[in-house]
Amino acid sequence: MGDSILLPPRLNAAAASMLHAQLLAHTIGRDVVLDAQDTSHIGVFGAQVLLSARHVASETKASFSILNMRQAVQDQLSAMGLSHLAHQEEET
Repeated sequence: MGDSILLPPRLNAAAASMLHAQLLAHTIGRDVVLDAQDTSHIGVFGAQVLLSARHVASETKASFSILNMRQAVQDQLSAMGLSHLAHQEEET
């Protein structure tokens, strides 16, 4: 797997925009490893960026994983119908 990208404490609209820019700079086809150790909130815009990153990783045959996700964040994603993002690792 590649270098991990540290997610912010609150992945809200403003932070989602910055994460999107980071992911765009990440070479397509490289594994995507996100570290959620400090994250306590993921909003809908943050979830949208995560979904997009997972989709691009899948399309380019790269792996996608979110590590160190707190239970509260997993619950937030589940409430949005995105429990599949809450798995520790999603291999493509």
